Amino acid sequence: MSTLFLAWLHELASADHGSREPAALPSSWSQAIEKSSALRRVLLRRSARVYLPDLPEAEGSLPEAEGSLLEAGGPQTGEGDGVALVELETALLHLGFALDVGLRAALAALPGSQVEQAGRWIVATLAEELGAHRPHIPQFRGFPKTTPEDTLELWLLRVCTLLFQKPQQPCLLCATVGAVHAVSPCGHLVCRTCWDGADYSGCPICHRRINADDPFLKPAPPRKPLPGPQPGTLRLLRHGSDLSAATGDLFAQLAGRLAPLSPADVDDLRVLLAADGFACLARLPEKVPVKETMAIIFGSLLGWKAHVEGTLAQAGGHLRTATDVLRVVMVLADQKLTERPKRIPSLSRPLRRGLLAALDRLPAHLLIEDIHRYPHRWKRVARSLHPFEHHARHPTAALAFAVLRGTDVSGEGALASSLRRSAEGVVERRGDRLIFRSWGSRVEAALASGAVSAALRLLKQRPGELLRRFDRLLCVAQKGDPSLIPAISQAVIAAAPRGATPMLLTLTAHLGTRQAPLERRVFFPRGSLAKTFSVPDRRASLPASTVGPVRAGVLAELLRRAGEQSSFDAALLDARLCELTTPYQEASAARALVALPRGSRLPLPDGDRMRLFLHWVQPEGRRTDLDLSVALYDDEWGFKDRCSYSKLRFSKTAAVHSGDLTSAPAPKGASEFIDLDLPAIRRAGIRHLVFIIYSFNNIPFDELPVAFAGYMERSGDAGEIFEPRTVAQRFDLGGASRVAVPLVIDLKTRRMRWIDLKLTSSAGVQAVSTTAGSVAQLCRDVSAYFDAGSRPSLWTLACLHAAARCPVVWVRDAKGAGAYVREDDSVEAFFARIESRSEPDWRSPMPKTGPRPLLAALLRDDAEIADGSEVYALHWERLSEDAVTRIRASDLMTF
Repeated sequence: MSTLFLAWLHELASADHGSREPAALPSSWSQAIEKSSALRRVLLRRSARVYLPDLPEAEGSLPEAEGSLLEAGGPQTGEGDGVALVELETALLHLGFALDVGLRAALAALPGSQVEQAGRWIVATLAEELGAHRPHIPQFRGFPKTTPEDTLELWLLRVCTLLFQKPQQPCLLCATVGAVHAVSPCGHLVCRTCWDGADYSGCPICHRRINADDPFLKPAPPRKPLPGPQPGTLRLLRHGSDLSAATGDLFAQLAGRLAPLSPADVDDLRVLLAADGFACLARLPEKVPVKETMAIIFGSLLGWKAHVEGTLAQAGGHLRTATDVLRVVMVLADQKLTERPKRIPSLSRPLRRGLLAALDRLPAHLLIEDIHRYPHRWKRVARSLHPFEHHARHPTAALAFAVLRGTDVSGEGALASSLRRSAEGVVERRGDRLIFRSWGSRVEAALASGAVSAALRLLKQRPGELLRRFDRLLCVAQKGDPSLIPAISQAVIAAAPRGATPMLLTLTAHLGTRQAPLERRVFFPRGSLAKTFSVPDRRASLPASTVGPVRAGVLAELLRRAGEQSSFDAALLDARLCELTTPYQEASAARALVALPRGSRLPLPDGDRMRLFLHWVQPEGRRTDLDLSVALYDDEWGFKDRCSYSKLRFSKTAAVHSGDLTSAPAPKGASEFIDLDLPAIRRAGIRHLVFIIYSFNNIPFDELPVAFAGYMERSGDAGEIFEPRTVAQRFDLGGASRVAVPLVIDLKTRRMRWIDLKLTSSAGVQAVSTTAGSVAQLCRDVSAYFDAGSRPSLWTLACLHAAARCPVVWVRDAKGAGAYVREDDSVEAFFARIESRSEPDWRSPMPKTGPRPLLAALLRDDAEIADGSEVYALHWERLSEDAVTRIRASDLMTF
């Protein structure tokens, strides 16, 4: 384990970055890697493919090969420096990866210096994904064995030492003379005899980080290596051959996605735009489905001030509303619509004219209404756009801002005269001001007064709004005029073909829960900070006779759309997909190693142990204390205990904390861990475990340079404290929140639920003892909300595709595999049979899908899949994207 690349991996995590220079490389190779390093890292993370720079003919060509390294029988020395290649493979194995034979052959053809250069960015990229790019040094370096058993006793020792220890005096605890010295930088007096400098990494008194050169610190004793194989499998890295094609395919996929992009996807899209620039517009779909994505594309390109006029010309067809223009301006200003408005920087004259022209092309009444959706932001934007400066050229835009600002139009000047002319037939004039009544206000007024017919007439004008407000419209009609319910239902069915697929999927799930009220309703407001909250469900139930036909009509529309996609002879589905939800509100989702939609459940690891981890670096000059905690509850969500900085052990070794660190100065930062022995915790009467991260001194997560957490699947105490190959999930901490609740574990059902909640907090310190009750209430409500089926599942989505596109559908479950065959069934009846998992037409120990391509939706890509198939898998580890088409959950919703 002392090879060059393992040494460099530890160097990467030690903050002494740059202390070892790589060997000199040919300029063509170095420049090629440097020019597109960010792009190559993106493709490596997303597809497990390594795209090496093309070499000049004089430097040799790269051979092509197929298969895996494991099939090839181990390392083979090629034309290049075999030592460097073997060292790279060793470092990758430490991270849980292996080279397939094609990539290994490509690397073997390179000189050793180029293998090392390529290996550095490959290992760095993968290490960052797992969290192994940072040093992980807990307070008790012998954790979990050296974690004190009595937290109270430890606290008393710390307090007594702080209050009564004197310099140049015998230790008050052990009476040793000459052993008491101050540690740096906090200056607390610490006895070298009482406190073990080989075990502590922070001050024993205040738990602040100690300077690395402080004499108190001693080398930690070596740890035993991991005992044999750990949970998980090696993931193969493959050789990418066409960087340009891969870039174009990824750009088209992100631009065409129906759901909003996650923060990680947004970052990747910006890298693609930076790599291809204006050329990306040639790959842009005719219509970008998600407005936020469109804004990122055009806002990023306009921000470079090159090709502004050409970019504006391309953007014209995509700027269909005032809010579209506002989103582009927000990207230019590096702001978000969901955040508090800030000052908008000045815009160039060509850009101002182009944006005003885009606004002026819109119908006046729609423009004015749309601007009033974000009045405070538009008032700030107006200061940079100067709309009245060009009122003659753009009269409609000038009118909209005059209404927004309440501009006096009674004068005789050119501006006032122009505004009065533009206002005729569009808005009312009251004295010297222009007054506009929006469409939304008229709908709300009609609903508030019980005028269902008027509200329905207005909502028919906008099918999307009709679908969104269907439930409320039904409730008002049921209370006031039930005779209108059939007309409302027919209107919604008629509007379904014009609704977006994610909206229709959500509507079908929602209607399935409306025959009985929920105990509590849960809300996930949009925004970078998911301010989740719940309230009692006081809505009246909707009878099956009312919602049933509407749900059937919406399902029929979804099946029709799915049937227009490419067909296959058979489909293979995993019944465990019923525990995964479809993606939604990805804009507020945490960047994660495994992209789990909020509300999804997964089985607990096969082993009995998990190790939670947290790492952060504080801003310069601001001491930051994050705390990793686990709250423990019984079957009824009654709070029982915790494992945190205030109680380092629960039930002896059932849960063990690595010790509190109260500062995280750069470059090393700070790490905390909690070991969980799941059977022992259950035996202690605990059912629910809640993973919580607190910002103790109320510094928001998004102000930290580095902050991430996750968990490992472990089989024992041996091995390094942080073993990259055992990492099962790693996610970033972000947003303006001070409390993060990523997941909940149910020990009775052996399931963990990913809830990814980022919560606000009141002033003061944050700890389990002060928030256990509110956290329990929210976790219970969120779990009940998803258990009720309030969100569509990936199982339902996969069944829609399979029933509409395949005559034979295989379903894998714990009993084996069952086949459903469509003969005389309608597609709706076929879908109902599969989704409800009625008795299949026949069973088999293994699916018999044949050698032809199929459609597959699985939890893991562990099935025999024919080349040419389309495959979704939550855990993508085995299949090659050369042989099959990989689809993601959001791709399944793109129909």
